Amino acid sequence: MMHIRKLFALWAFMLVVGSGQAQHNRVGSLTTEDGLSDGSVRSILRDRKGFVWMGTMRGVDRFDGSRVVNIPFGETFADGEQNAILSMKEEDDEHLLAWNVSGKWRVDKRRLTIERIEEAEDGRVVSKPAQAFAPSDVSDHQGFPFRFAASSLDYLDEMGVFWRCYNFFGVDYTYYTTGIFSTFEVPGVWSSAGQQVRSFLLDGSRVLVGTRQGLFVVDRAEGSVRSVSAEDLGATIITQIKRVGQQYYVATVGGGIRVLDSSSLRSSGVILPDAAVYQMVDHGADLWACTSQGLLRLSTRKASPRLEVAGEVPHLYSTRNSQLPDDEVFCIGFDRDGRGWLSTKGGPCLYDPQADALTTKNIPRKVRELGMLRTVSPWSDDSLLFIPQTGFPVVYASDGTLSQLTSDMGDASPVCLGVLPLGENWSAPSLLVTANGLYLDQKVTGMRRFSYLDGLPNEQFQSHAFAIDEQGCFWAATNGGLVFAHVDRLAQQKHHPIPIILQEVQTDHWFTDAEVNAVIYDSLLHLSRHDNCFTVKFAPLVAGNTRDLQFRYKLEGHDGGWRLAGHDRRISYEHLRPGRYTLLIIGEGRPEMTMAVTVDVPLTVFALAWIALALLLSALIAHVVYCRLKKKEYFWQRLMPKPAKYQKSRVDQRELDEMGEKLRSIMEKDKPYLQPNLQMSDLAQLVGCSSHMLSQVFSQSLKTTYYDFVADYRIREFKRLALLPEKAVLTISALAEECGFRSRNPFLVAFKKQTGLSPREWLKQAKANG
Repeated sequence: MMHIRKLFALWAFMLVVGSGQAQHNRVGSLTTEDGLSDGSVRSILRDRKGFVWMGTMRGVDRFDGSRVVNIPFGETFADGEQNAILSMKEEDDEHLLAWNVSGKWRVDKRRLTIERIEEAEDGRVVSKPAQAFAPSDVSDHQGFPFRFAASSLDYLDEMGVFWRCYNFFGVDYTYYTTGIFSTFEVPGVWSSAGQQVRSFLLDGSRVLVGTRQGLFVVDRAEGSVRSVSAEDLGATIITQIKRVGQQYYVATVGGGIRVLDSSSLRSSGVILPDAAVYQMVDHGADLWACTSQGLLRLSTRKASPRLEVAGEVPHLYSTRNSQLPDDEVFCIGFDRDGRGWLSTKGGPCLYDPQADALTTKNIPRKVRELGMLRTVSPWSDDSLLFIPQTGFPVVYASDGTLSQLTSDMGDASPVCLGVLPLGENWSAPSLLVTANGLYLDQKVTGMRRFSYLDGLPNEQFQSHAFAIDEQGCFWAATNGGLVFAHVDRLAQQKHHPIPIILQEVQTDHWFTDAEVNAVIYDSLLHLSRHDNCFTVKFAPLVAGNTRDLQFRYKLEGHDGGWRLAGHDRRISYEHLRPGRYTLLIIGEGRPEMTMAVTVDVPLTVFALAWIALALLLSALIAHVVYCRLKKKEYFWQRLMPKPAKYQKSRVDQRELDEMGEKLRSIMEKDKPYLQPNLQMSDLAQLVGCSSHMLSQVFSQSLKTTYYDFVADYRIREFKRLALLPEKAVLTISALAEECGFRSRNPFLVAFKKQTGLSPREWLKQAKANG
């Protein structure tokens, strides 16, 4: 079974890579430009927490789905090939074991460090590489043993993500997907992937797909496809397709209704050639069409309805021959009495079947207040569903009452396109289709939002272009293709838990990768006593297309309710009171994505100072009251004043200049700035003076600050190293660390401040200037 799964994943990977449109949505890649420490990846592993670890020539890299963290070796080798991590295995929740030809290593996943634990003996590997492990040794972590080759390495993890690692060219991987939705295609014949699908019709084995390129008729039984171009249809937007007898009625925007023979697909006429047709509805023996020129009624009793005669179309209701408020008719729906409810640009209207006429009378005021409608459709035996242009759907009962179908969608005013019940009673789930997403309303458990992670190629759906077929499959037109999914899978799918992690943390300083990692593993964020504010950036721990996901967050103990996170996925809080809070993050309509982090806010130094001052004042007031009542001297009256004699000693400017020159000489000769933990007290000791006097040297002689002074030398060293050929293989972050910077962000800020350019821009100019 595992071999079948592996082969299927490999086939799927090659199929996806072969399609340019599909690759954009379903395949990712990682190279040194994305943060890999080296382009040659020799081993790969997904751990229990969900992180993906990759062994390279320079150490181990960790990938969380959007960001790469490097864990380099702490030592260098004479032969670069000895660096290559050939195999990895999870030791426990916080450690990995890794092997290369020089020995065995332990990776600390919490501290993001790697250290040697066994030396190689006589040039031989201490332990066997992963591809030589028995399947039982690695199946719990890797799914199947590695297949190692000189050019590539394939790996299928337990979440179904297929990884292909290369020498020199990084990593390719298929995006994680639940596989609920599929994009309609007939392999080797035609695919809707990447097509802007506006409408479709399921006609037996045929699937008619309306796109901007025209109409495609795909026969699944025959494995064939025929098409009618947009030029032949007279329009690029096909709003709806209907079959009447042996003819297809193709509604367009700007080209009217094109009538095609169902066998030959040849045009047999056009109705309202210049009109925009918004909707076609079958009712009884008639086909009704809502157009920009009025309401069109076509009788389908005859084999072929009469088309244009002398510029007139039969049964075209307009403002000229009826009480239609406006010629722009958007939609129509019929109730159980056969009355047609219309929405026009000028307001609502009714079709009275008894009088066979349109009227604006007897329309309830509440219905008029809904404004222009997008859809009117039957909801139950005695009610209609009204869908406004924006906002939630409204149910209109036969007794004249209106009730709104509100749902927790995270959008105060959604553009709803339709509602499809999946059961017989009110408690059954239903599908809510909007212009920018698809939701499953599970009534009791809440809303679920489907996304790219579920196989959707696009989230922009079309009006009147979704349906559930006789086999219980949901079909929908999107801007990325025609998609389908079985209703049972939509309602009963069990989803893999996906944790949400922090990627960046800022309190009174920017956290290093190791500090952020400690917060992730401990689920605890300690704020400093210097600042009661924090900012975090988060992401779901999944290798997939997550840009369409939305998230809610709440700081329990501070917030009254949930907040909607921005697209940058950053959360900030300021001026928090001392105490313990819990930061909760959950995926909008994705309950399997969660995070909970405890936030400890101590008393700040400023608050402690105020408390101390308040206690001091209280003690002073109590002392004064006590002395007055007991008629005793105040404590300051008992103290004899002592004259303070201070001798101010001023350091001569010449001495300060000499110390400045001595400091420069030490920086040039000994290069203490290469130490990441260098402090001002360390420099003062080298110069032979106090930290206070060295501060005076910076201020009065060198005319700079300690931080700018040290950063200047570190940036000079970076410029020198960056132009050396042997350093060309190092990343900018690695070079910055060699020059003494503790992390990437302070280096970028200092470099930009001094040069006005980013490191990449400076390198480009430097290489261009020779």
